[in-house]
Amino acid sequence: MPLGSIYLDSNGNILETNRAFAEIMGSSVNKINKLNIYDFNNKEAINASNETLTSGLGTYEGWYTSVTSNKTIYAKATSEGIYDEKGKVSSIIAVAEDNTESYYKEKELEKLANIFRDSINEIYIFDADSFRFIDANRSALENVRYTIDELRQLTPLDIKFDISKEDFEQIVNPLKTGEKKKVDFTTYHYRSDGSKYPVDVHLQLMEFEEPVFVAFAYDVTEKKEMESRFQNIFNFIDDSINIIDTEGNILNTNRQGLKQYGYSFDEITKMNIRDIRAERFSPDVKTVISDIVKKGSVIYELEHKRKDGSVFPVEINATYIQYEGKPAILNVIRDITERKRGEKEREELTRQITQTQKLEAVGQLAGGIAHDFNNFLAGIMAYIDILVRSKNLDKNEKEYLSHMMQLSERSAKLVQNMMAFSRKQVSIPQVVDINNQLGINKKLYKKMIKENISLTVNYYSQPVYVKVDPVQLDQVVLNLISNARDAIEESGNISITVSKASSSEILKHSESIKTESNDYCLIEVTDDGSGMDEETAKRIFE
Repeated sequence: MPLGSIYLDSNGNILETNRAFAEIMGSSVNKINKLNIYDFNNKEAINASNETLTSGLGTYEGWYTSVTSNKTIYAKATSEGIYDEKGKVSSIIAVAEDNTESYYKEKELEKLANIFRDSINEIYIFDADSFRFIDANRSALENVRYTIDELRQLTPLDIKFDISKEDFEQIVNPLKTGEKKKVDFTTYHYRSDGSKYPVDVHLQLMEFEEPVFVAFAYDVTEKKEMESRFQNIFNFIDDSINIIDTEGNILNTNRQGLKQYGYSFDEITKMNIRDIRAERFSPDVKTVISDIVKKGSVIYELEHKRKDGSVFPVEINATYIQYEGKPAILNVIRDITERKRGEKEREELTRQITQTQKLEAVGQLAGGIAHDFNNFLAGIMAYIDILVRSKNLDKNEKEYLSHMMQLSERSAKLVQNMMAFSRKQVSIPQVVDINNQLGINKKLYKKMIKENISLTVNYYSQPVYVKVDPVQLDQVVLNLISNARDAIEESGNISITVSKASSSEILKHSESIKTESNDYCLIEVTDDGSGMDEETAKRIFE
């Protein structure tokens, strides 16, 4: 803004003023030319006028509110007296300027200077070309233990031994080209005594009289110590721990996590949490993350998979946290394979106890019936024997009695099974060839099924010797054939297959079997009937 000028007589009457002064005052030339200095109603301005009258010079600086427009400015003015032939000041000419903007700038600079001086963080200013230090605040000087004069002989490279000049130029180059407005990096500052401490540095390029770099350095010694303690706990805890962002990307994991999943740190930190979940759980990731963010903490169970594809059950304790200044989720992951196995074994044991109790109740009933039926059979068989010994029987009658005796003997064996079931008859295991035992009963099996059902017995290529109660074995096979027959509504086929199997193959059929050998005989009875639903399958041993 141009300078304003004003011309007054010795009585303070304004004789003339220019347009610039009128604009400064927020008024017009005509209005101001009608005023007296005393009309300004400003003590400092009047004093400056009187000073000029007595000494020939006067100065004014301060806030002024115009009486013609209520405009307030911070003004600076100098005045000089004009002398008459007698050597007295007869009039005054003054030059004034609106210094409001400069005033605020100076105050702002003063405030910044105070912040710069008193900040607890280190602040350095250094030349953009030579990198030589220009200034530094109190905290910077105290931390690096240099005086300001000593520091001005150095560059940032003299207190950052870990960074080469080439590396430092790569750091500052995006600021010089305007590609970035700020650069952040972590390094160490070295003190004058050779000791060092970690710092996070925020670097900016600023324009003052010349372009300079301003670096704000934060001593992160305590932060690093806390991170180190956290990392020790993080790595030596028995559970797997990972930290993910709110999109599910894995940011960090502990040593146990790498061991448990079989990945390297570089591999797993390029993955999403979906990549270690069993496929049937993957689509639910967003819902789970949203629930964790909403509730703050959630515990849930699902299945994870390792690098080799194997799947295992886990319990996850998830907590919403801030990680490196951003929202994240901390997952503490526990492998619960053993717990699940224990739960399954307890369920199986409970089922077996329930089944045993049922069998005991049925056994007691069966034992009572078998005892009475055995007495009846003994009488029937005795009478058959008496009839067989009679001499008055023809050939057909003797054959009929023979069949009756065979059926009675088979019934007696069935009674023996019922007695064994009720714990009243001791099982008598013996070594038998399974192929031979099935062959003996093949005719009986065929008599049990309908004409529209075929029966196939696939014997093993060699004799298969097993120590077993043959009566109980016969009863088991007969029951299975009976069930298969009932499952076939019209025509069909029943197949009995004998094979040898290892313990792993046996466990495929039932995990509850306690394998004590690696060599077993497997008898499979299959049919092409309707099968059974899940509820019926649960009751097959009842």
